[in-house]
Amino acid sequence: MKGQAPQRPAYESDPALRRELLKRQAVRRKATAAGVRPVQVDVQGAPTGSGPVKTWTLKITITNPDARRKWFILQADLNQPLSESPLIDSFEVRKFDEHVRATTVRYYGQPGFFLLPLGGQGQAVLEGWQVSGMGTPKNYQVAELSSLRIDGTKARFAKKVPYVLNLKRSSDSKVVHSGDAVQLEMRFKKVYDQPLR
Repeated sequence: MKGQAPQRPAYESDPALRRELLKRQAVRRKATAAGVRPVQVDVQGAPTGSGPVKTWTLKITITNPDARRKWFILQADLNQPLSESPLIDSFEVRKFDEHVRATTVRYYGQPGFFLLPLGGQGQAVLEGWQVSGMGTPKNYQVAELSSLRIDGTKARFAKKVPYVLNLKRSSDSKVVHSGDAVQLEMRFKKVYDQPLR
């Protein structure tokens, strides 16, 4: 700039300054996360269906205040609680109709669920999310994962993970890839039991 070669920031060569910068960044992240509700579920109207199985339409808001990308899983059947050790017999990668590249993976098995990646400091608002169940289920579950391995290999995020996802018809999606049984190893960081009301 102005005929001079660019210089590296002073903190890159000073360990003490680097540590101080990291500490301040951590404080800012905690301040940002304070008061943030990571998961909120709102029911959009009365459940539908004439038989024993009813369908609920939900608005699911997931917020990731962390700078790191995260995996979340969403309950696919209101009568099957989420599990860290599901038995999966097949899966589908589905692209949301309302977004150019955002996808979710629908895993079928015991229990089935949806896997959703979310970018750092991102938020997903999924309106029109439909899920079914028998009886009168009280809660809907969303889990934040601390680790995910697929067939023994650590799951990798796509190169570009949406950090803002606002969908009005989140249940509208198309299958872009499918596969057979896989072995999943998951660890829950936290499970959010949200009341259906």
